[in-house]
Amino acid sequence: MNNSPLPACARLAGVVLFLAWVASHPAYPALKEFAALPLPLYFEPNRGQAPTDVLFLARGDGFHLALKSSEALLALRRPGRPSIPLRLQWLGARRSAPVEGEAPLPGQSRYFRGNDPSRWLRSVPHFTRVRYREIYPGTDLVFYANGRHPEFDFVLRPGADPS
Repeated sequence: MNNSPLPACARLAGVVLFLAWVASHPAYPALKEFAALPLPLYFEPNRGQAPTDVLFLARGDGFHLALKSSEALLALRRPGRPSIPLRLQWLGARRSAPVEGEAPLPGQSRYFRGNDPSRWLRSVPHFTRVRYREIYPGTDLVFYANGRHPEFDFVLRPGADPS
């Protein structure tokens, strides 16, 4: 049982402030180097942290990627300027193709929005790839990371028609 007189949000704020101080303190250069390391690009399923039509999302330096059932939306961000939206659609593709994350990563995301803990999102998994199964007959569409940038490939089964 926790006997602390401080509410949980105040204790969390104290921990965050302490970690920020430690990371910025000159006596801890290793922590500064660690904080500057780029995180690998990952995909996370939408559990309420994005609009309802988004199935998976990824964020990186200068972009947001939202994967929907029939398209991918890429928003290129530039400091101090409006983002540039790009919409990728696959003509004649099956709109009801199952979409699933592949190759889970050990990390998870958490979203603490507002004061109501019932609305907080915990344990949102991370994946290295997202696969649209049978988007065309015998063809899957796979999104993945190439370094810090998203890419996609069409994966054909033996005998599939690439046209």
